[in-house]
Amino acid sequence: MAAQARAEGKGVEDITTVKLPFADALAMVRDGTIADAKTIMLLQWAALDGPFRPAEPHAGDS
Repeated sequence: MAAQARAEGKGVEDITTVKLPFADALAMVRDGTIADAKTIMLLQWAALDGPFRPAEPHAGDS
């Protein structure tokens, strides 16, 4: 069944990988260049909880 779906073009995704600065990717979301939900959600996760989240203040910092 899965092989048949692939042969018919179903379940196959064309993926393009692009490396660029994180700020540029966010700008591309803002201007509509990046518009797919999966990519936008991944960038949001990276900004809020992932590798690009703001550093949390250390205990004792004011």
